[in-house]
Amino acid sequence: KRQSGWRSFSASGGNIDGAEPGNGYTYHVFTSPGTLTCTGDASIEYLCVGGGGAGGWNDVGGGGGAGAMRSGTLSSTEAGTVTVTIGEGGAVNPSSPHRGGDGEASSLVGPAITTITSDGGGGGGAGNNSQPNKNAVYSGNGSAGGGGWNGGEGASGGTYGNNGGDGNTTPTGSTNAGGGGGAGSAGVTKSNGPQTGFAAGGNGSPLPAYAGPLFPTMPTDWKTASGPTGLYAGGGGGGGDNAPQGSRPPGGGGQGGTGGCTGPHNSASNAITNTGSGGGGATGCGESGASNGGDGIVICRYQSN
Repeated sequence: KRQSGWRSFSASGGNIDGAEPGNGYTYHVFTSPGTLTCTGDASIEYLCVGGGGAGGWNDVGGGGGAGAMRSGTLSSTEAGTVTVTIGEGGAVNPSSPHRGGDGEASSLVGPAITTITSDGGGGGGAGNNSQPNKNAVYSGNGSAGGGGWNGGEGASGGTYGNNGGDGNTTPTGSTNAGGGGGAGSAGVTKSNGPQTGFAAGGNGSPLPAYAGPLFPTMPTDWKTASGPTGLYAGGGGGGGDNAPQGSRPPGGGGQGGTGGCTGPHNSASNAITNTGSGGGGATGCGESGASNGGDGIVICRYQSN
């Protein structure tokens, strides 16, 4: 029974979406900055994902870390306007210092709510063993990038993320950078020894309440990346040299560098936009192709009247 004084709730802003017949909720999807304008009383659930970090450049670079992934319920939205910011994914840096760029923060800010901030993910470390920037560096609340090849260290992730993997230390033979951390697990560190593939990024984290099939008007690649379990914020794969064709790292869309100088010269793939996933690290083919992190996303939902 509704309490006395309850007012029916309505909201505007973002892209209003949801599968029909729906699951009993109205969704407002923000892939760019905007406002959620609310009238009446309701509990609003949210998903807030920061932009993913870019992969490391300059030879075999580390994978980018995923943006912080936060979900919960807004404390109050009575007659309020919530300002939504969407963090951009980090960009590759083909000039010094060659670390991948960090992603930017996504947030929800309003006078009647406690501010929600999801920092962007950390960029991957540089790949060249003579570079002083092969170690990943990160200080946000999301996931961290992986270290570059030849002993680069993955950074530590924050409260809403995981650590990046380390680059291996063998200067010949097994040449791998570390995978970027994801919301669900840390980036992979490949051991020294024979090549068996590339260091995958950490898994994304599933939230079925925000699964791709619920959003029929979103782009196909985004829906595929999110999938039926609602995966977001996967880490980017670490670059590798002279390895067999790598597989797509699990998670929300980051893909690592594939191929190498004596194999297929495959550049890394950009993370799928609006998943907050990290970009893949460069391969070992003369600085070929690190990739950008994916932009973040904010999704709000409430029970339909």
